[in-house]
Amino acid sequence: MVLLLDSVALPVNVGSLFLLVDALGLAALSLCGATPCPPDRKLHRAARATEQSVAWQQVDDALQVAQSLRTQSFRLLSLELTD
Repeated sequence: MVLLLDSVALPVNVGSLFLLVDALGLAALSLCGATPCPPDRKLHRAARATEQSVAWQQVDDALQVAQSLRTQSFRLLSLELTD
């Protein structure tokens, strides 16, 4: 399972998701769009250094990552948070 983040604005939220990926034992984390990525001081603090042990990649286009995962037989689930 891979978690794909697209334009998650706050480094603290991204850091928390690194913790989640580590705790659930997911394969990787894809950071897309305007999502902050390591090295970032606030992200590091929230992630409690899990960004050093979790496999992650930075990609500009979330759709490209989703299509690639789909061709690798991953199921895609999405969650959108709005104000």
